[in-house]
Amino acid sequence: MNKALSNEIRKVSGDPTDVVWRWFVLNGPHGTRFKWGPSKNGPPGFVELEFLERIVREKEEHDASFPERARAVVRAALSSPDPNFVRRALQVAAVVGGDAELKQVLDFTSHESDEIASDAKASAFHLKKRLRNGTA
Repeated sequence: MNKALSNEIRKVSGDPTDVVWRWFVLNGPHGTRFKWGPSKNGPPGFVELEFLERIVREKEEHDASFPERARAVVRAALSSPDPNFVRRALQVAAVVGGDAELKQVLDFTSHESDEIASDAKASAFHLKKRLRNGTA
């Protein structure tokens, strides 16, 4: 991990040596190229959100605390001035978030950045659906 990412994590009181933070900033499938719907570039029927859900489930199978730790990362990253951190947090919140994260996500739906506002709206939609279905 480069020094700039480590410093950004520290700015939001995170630990750059924590494996969840490392996953959050270095691994996907979340990030600036994340697509909420079917991807034209991926295989037919491939949806990145479903892939992200699968990755989180797999991580949870190896570490039952992963979703809660990822929620803590999401809450911290949403306070970052770095738009990439915020967008990643909104994307991950859709998969691991609960009521507290939904409240934070909704605050971003009218953000001045179109990309952040768009991610927030999509995240809120999927997070509300998960909460309604009892899968959150």
